[in-house]
Amino acid sequence: MGILLTREPVFYSRGGLYAYYIKYRHIESADVNSKEFFGFDLNKVCGEVKAFVGFSRDMINEGAPLEFPADSLVCVISAREISGDRKAVEICRSLKRRGYSFAINDFKRGRGFDEILDLCDVVMLDFSSLHSVQDDASYICGFTNKRIFAENITNRENSEIAKRMGCSYVHGGFFLIPQRDLRNIKPLPISIVKAMKIMMKPEPNVDEIVDVLSQDTAVCQKILRLINSAYFGVTNKISTISQAIIVLGLDYLREWIYMLAIQHISQNENEELMKLSLVTAKFCRKLAGEIPSAGENAEAFYLMGLMSILVYGKDRNLLAVLAELPLTDEIKDGILRKSGIYGDVFGMAVDYAMGNWESFEEIAGKHGVDLDKASKMFFESMEEADKTDFE
Repeated sequence: MGILLTREPVFYSRGGLYAYYIKYRHIESADVNSKEFFGFDLNKVCGEVKAFVGFSRDMINEGAPLEFPADSLVCVISAREISGDRKAVEICRSLKRRGYSFAINDFKRGRGFDEILDLCDVVMLDFSSLHSVQDDASYICGFTNKRIFAENITNRENSEIAKRMGCSYVHGGFFLIPQRDLRNIKPLPISIVKAMKIMMKPEPNVDEIVDVLSQDTAVCQKILRLINSAYFGVTNKISTISQAIIVLGLDYLREWIYMLAIQHISQNENEELMKLSLVTAKFCRKLAGEIPSAGENAEAFYLMGLMSILVYGKDRNLLAVLAELPLTDEIKDGILRKSGIYGDVFGMAVDYAMGNWESFEEIAGKHGVDLDKASKMFFESMEEADKTDFE
């Protein structure tokens, strides 16, 4: 692919997924045609929702937006960069006539910006500087017909301010935080705890797992609902745990038991956070397979990745929550990003998912992980996670 790529959810201010904001970085060593900036299918990354993708002035001048269908894309441009380039402005106008949408990410009132503002459909305001944002939003709402994209929202107060200001879309770390106190998590069902402990053994006993899970009707129903989602494409509905193991194998059953534990923690309240945790889990497992020192216990890395929900959620009581979960010390240390292979794999996966490219590349280089292959593995992890029904 020649590119490191991840996505961040963009929501309507009143709730519901509107789009994904694409973060990317070209791999310097990749042999990529200068006219092919991305080399990925936008629909596979974003599904049926739109994508906000940033384009530099040079990329605009070389027609990079044309790689994507107009109805799937919002081109993010720098007003400061584009306004001084007559060629770029004219190309943007031409693209707009062809149905492309534009958002500017460094809005400033004043001469020179009116022309760019006229081109754009969306104005992005950085809520990490709230005071100037409020004045700009008042101007935009009062004198233009533009939609406002409130980005980098990190707390509930700013989220409420964005709503009151009339922002159409919101984005930021606050929306990857479970909106409940994780200190008050109810204990995991005993059947799940027992099943997880059995499955973490080198050679788990299948009959023991079936026996433990079959005693809890509610847990069985939840697991089977997950298994029968579109992820597997099973033509005949699976109705028992024994049948699930026969049809799918123990590894897949283990995956859904872990997922059920995560659903319990998050209370299914944030599908995008759930999906991100699943992507991270799958990516952790794939990364571990590229590192000889990671050993053969790929499922331990998978489970560690699922628990990233605690990290993305920035829970202040992480240690207390971890103590309540049936996890090995290696997995707990990995989540806390302590030294060792578990910490490195977890760090790579989370850094990649959040677009912290320099940190990711540093750890990847330490373990000889090929950047282009890692990009493809993350892409595959997203595709697999998107097939999962979290309801």
